[in-house]
Amino acid sequence: MRAFLSHCYVKSTKNNAVRHRRFIEEMQLNSEAAIAKVREQSEARTQEEMGALSAAEEQLTAGASFQALQTLVRRLFQPTSLKDLFVGVSSTFAQILHGSAAVLFLFDPSSNELWTQREENQLIQVPASLGIAGSTLSSGSTLLIVDVSADPRFHPMVDQFALSGLQQDDSTISQSNLNYSKPTHGMVSSALVSTDGS
Repeated sequence: MRAFLSHCYVKSTKNNAVRHRRFIEEMQLNSEAAIAKVREQSEARTQEEMGALSAAEEQLTAGASFQALQTLVRRLFQPTSLKDLFVGVSSTFAQILHGSAAVLFLFDPSSNELWTQREENQLIQVPASLGIAGSTLSSGSTLLIVDVSADPRFHPMVDQFALSGLQQDDSTISQSNLNYSKPTHGMVSSALVSTDGS
């Protein structure tokens, strides 16, 4: 009888241990499922918040660009020196294009030259047919150039001097007036800095 009771006790203990193990495994599965559900909800909420932040950032950026454009228009109609006009237009375009710098070139059809004013009294005049600036002017297209000095249109006499402040960034964009029915009178080159670090 003692052996029988001992056998029953061992069997009962094993059954309890098995039930207890199954209960623990079931709790672990339920916990993992709950954690996965919470993680999924958290990620969905994060995506929603990021989308809302992105939309708000776009609105702020668009608003800032519009304000910069309004400032530019006001500056154009205020009496100012030529240097102040170049600085104002260039800095406004850099802000609108999210660039770190910009250079404004004006085209003089009588001499077939592009010219700009960079520093206090430094007037830069370059042939309109040379370099990236000249190529942009003649094609009337927008160019996005990652490595300015490696571009085949790069001309050291023109681009290295005129765009020296723009080459240090990730890429350069040049854009001339895209209205083909009228002659082009100027263009803007801007150094762009990518926001994602690439």
